[in-house]
Amino acid sequence: MGQEPTFANVLAVSDLSSGGGRTTARLSVNKQHTKGEQMNLSDLGSLANLIAAVGVMISLIFVAVQIKASTLEMKAAHWESLLDRIST
Repeated sequence: MGQEPTFANVLAVSDLSSGGGRTTARLSVNKQHTKGEQMNLSDLGSLANLIAAVGVMISLIFVAVQIKASTLEMKAAHWESLLDRIST
């Protein structure tokens, strides 16, 4: 039977690249690790890159939601001021 992939195996080789406004992550299994082995510095660096990429995506989504809310608030304030000017 084959070796069961562990968390360290899956994240052993990762490549994060940015190009054309897109960030892509490529993960592959490295068969050098066996179950129960500790992650080395390269593995930890790959994991940190993956976590950082997820954090950036969450931040971008948060900023997009905040910009949309701000835009709607500005439009509402504009219409309210316009209606105030018309009614007086």
